[in-house]
Amino acid sequence: MLRQCVRVVRHSRSSRSFSTTARAAVYSSFGSPQKSLSVKEFTYDDPKGSEVLIRMLAAPINPSDVNMIEGSYPICPETEEKIGGNEGVGIIESVGSEVTQFTKGDRVLPKRPCFGTWRTYAVEDQSKLRKISNTIPIELAATISVNPCSAFRLLTDFANLSAGDVIVQNGCNSVVGQSIIQIAHSKGIKTINILRDRPDFAETVEYCKNLGGDIVVTEDYIQTAAFKTLIADMPRPKLAFNSVGGRSATDMARILEKGGTMITYGGMSRKPVTIPTGLLIFNDIVLKGFWLSKWTETHSETEQNEMISALTEMIEKGTLKWKIQREKFENICEILQTNNKSFSSGKKVLMF
Repeated sequence: MLRQCVRVVRHSRSSRSFSTTARAAVYSSFGSPQKSLSVKEFTYDDPKGSEVLIRMLAAPINPSDVNMIEGSYPICPETEEKIGGNEGVGIIESVGSEVTQFTKGDRVLPKRPCFGTWRTYAVEDQSKLRKISNTIPIELAATISVNPCSAFRLLTDFANLSAGDVIVQNGCNSVVGQSIIQIAHSKGIKTINILRDRPDFAETVEYCKNLGGDIVVTEDYIQTAAFKTLIADMPRPKLAFNSVGGRSATDMARILEKGGTMITYGGMSRKPVTIPTGLLIFNDIVLKGFWLSKWTETHSETEQNEMISALTEMIEKGTLKWKIQREKFENICEILQTNNKSFSSGKKVLMF
């Protein structure tokens, strides 16, 4: 069972006149969340200089958050005691005397991973934050900066796609997948979407089609003659987006156009990507990987802000959304115990 110990940690800035008590989900050693994570209590002094006090509003539970706790992710917080969560949205409660970028009431997102969003309050330097519109739902603001941004980059950076072009993807019911469907649809790009069989398969197919998905099929169906007939009148996909691996990735590679590219950005099946030799030699397909954290490191803040603004505008227009499953932060221990044990009805978002 996940430990739920609470410890008060007092900071040493005794000259301050105000303080804020926060609860945070923390870990100091790598392992399963059930063994490594605990909820503790911290006291933050009021912000000074360029610091701001943030009250967290919402933060999702992403696979990378769990991988980070397990020690299997390429990056992690550098502090001895680490706070879980990489993504989320908060509101500025107060600012230090040298803060110029934010005022009380602004909603903000972390600029980089390893921020530690699974906490009720945070005191951080203004340089670590970016402003987000307060016109979009809190739950969508909390989840905009990882998965929808990945979808945006996948559709933008690997081919010059035009209206009428086709892409194929697996994991289409994920937030990345839902975002790909909608962003592609807004540009007239057709999508072939592969979905793992699940208890609510019919409802999920209908949902993906309502988002703008052109074809939604199971992993088994893509291997049938009926599927070949279904896509016969469509151009071959220029791009394949792989978040699953295994046979699903192989099947997508088989239907790519000659010279097409498959980009792997996840591996939820934990099975390797296996590509027949003939597809490489005779079809000249290209295999690439994508990791948003790496893209963020190598691109300007202006480019990042432009991407967030474009996605925010779509949300405001009602042309971009994704399923959310709201959870209470105080239940994080129980939530992580059951995470991935059943099909989720949406991205789990901790509400503070």
